[in-house]
Amino acid sequence: MISERLKELRIKHNYSQRDIGNYLNISHVAYGDYERNRSYPDLDTIQKLCNLYKISIDYLLNDNLTDILIIPKNEYENLKKSIQKINSIIENIDKSIIDNTEKEETHIQNSFNNFKSENSTISFGNNVQIKNSFRKK
Repeated sequence: MISERLKELRIKHNYSQRDIGNYLNISHVAYGDYERNRSYPDLDTIQKLCNLYKISIDYLLNDNLTDILIIPKNEYENLKKSIQKINSIIENIDKSIIDNTEKEETHIQNSFNNFKSENSTISFGNNVQIKNSFRKK
């Protein structure tokens, strides 16, 4: 993982996290997050680190090349819009489910109340019916 490689390189070169943070113009906490795999450096930061340690990007990333997706900005914006549309559709589906659930609950409650009366039948979907054959006394 890149986080492990960053820590290994920093220690090997006798730098503190504060030293690297200062070099990158970020806080030592932000840099520490790279080493703890809580965040991932952007491409510019990766290039600066490679320059500092005099290593190739390939060496730094090692087997992490699959962790990086580089796409043109316009494609990223299109992808972002598509995700927003999908999230909107999901929200609408959720609202529809909630609305239908509330309607079904009301229908069931009304049917149950009617069921209490003599010779009533509760009807559910798929031809399921429950008939009350008890008489009031």
